[in-house]
Amino acid sequence: MSRILSTGLAMASLLFGACGTPDDGLMNTEGASLHNDDVAAAQPGEACGGLRGNQSDCGKGAYCAYPISLQCGAGDQQGICTPLPDFCPHGIRYDPVCGCDGNTYDGGCNAALAGTSVQRVGSCDQNITGNWVYNNILQYSYAFDPAGSFTRSISPVCLPAMPCPLYIRESAGSYLLQGHLLNLVYTSAADQGQTGQLTIKGEEPTDHLTGNDSGVAVDLTRAR
Repeated sequence: MSRILSTGLAMASLLFGACGTPDDGLMNTEGASLHNDDVAAAQPGEACGGLRGNQSDCGKGAYCAYPISLQCGAGDQQGICTPLPDFCPHGIRYDPVCGCDGNTYDGGCNAALAGTSVQRVGSCDQNITGNWVYNNILQYSYAFDPAGSFTRSISPVCLPAMPCPLYIRESAGSYLLQGHLLNLVYTSAADQGQTGQLTIKGEEPTDHLTGNDSGVAVDLTRAR
């Protein structure tokens, strides 16, 4: 009889130790309580998303964070489970970013507070990513990427009846989209110190970017 009783107590002890009390929970790195039903979820610092999960497979108090270069996990790339910030300081400037959820936030911290990564710099209400072209004796070709950088090449517009030597000057830089203003800053040696400012013209979908780029008046049309 005593052997049966002691065996039963031992098994109860093992079960109690494995399950814990209902209010136990687990603590993440920020001290937020993760309830027992989240034990199987990825914890802060662990991989999330990609082929092995989705953007909501982190435990409570965390979200699946992607750097801008991974474009919100496109192509089944993985992010890292990251604790939600406790709060975001209010700045004196409005620096909008477009979240992976399609909403505009005042800075990356506010996007993280909402549980989403940054898709690109600038608000979501305008989409300028992709290729743009302007022809006027010279052809200006721009490629804006979601990470907030762009490349530009300049070459002559050569007609079959008017052959011309090949001339291409490539530049690179960064851009910041603020409302309807697109600010360009070059970082290449060819255009060091040069800046430009373009205005988004037209309703969605955006059809033109007009303005001044390093002293040249341009009217860019989205390449089809």
